[in-house]
Amino acid sequence: MDRRCALVALFFCLQGCSETPATDSAVRVPELLIDGLHDQAVATFAAPKNYQLEPCDSLVLRYDPLAFTIVVQDSLPVVNCIHVTVSSGAGGQVYRVPFSGEAQTRLDGKSMVPLMDSTPFVGFPAGSKVILAVGADGWSEQSAGINLNVYWAGLIDVR
Repeated sequence: MDRRCALVALFFCLQGCSETPATDSAVRVPELLIDGLHDQAVATFAAPKNYQLEPCDSLVLRYDPLAFTIVVQDSLPVVNCIHVTVSSGAGGQVYRVPFSGEAQTRLDGKSMVPLMDSTPFVGFPAGSKVILAVGADGWSEQSAGINLNVYWAGLIDVR
């Protein structure tokens, strides 16, 4: 399957979450909680809400240890990454952030590695949609690309 088709399919599977503010070095950085109530990969809840976010150049993801069920498939390791797709207008940018297993991860220009000819990350612009996909990825010789097993996913509307 084409990598872009997989990302488009993932986009339509997602519906949303909630946000809380955090303080980082005297600068307010939005903080999103990844938990089971907001898991769009499983879609357990009938009408989950999208995260609502003001434009910003970074955000922090916090984790509930019970947020996602891990199912090892295709010999991929347990959670090793967060894929972030930022769509605005006709185009989209795709990034990968290593998942360290720490209680929080900051998404910014230093941590987000561009994938698929994306430009370096500069922020979450107004009017964009953001897909967060926490999972395990690895290179596939068969598809000559990255395979991603998604364990948790969410959608952000940037106002």
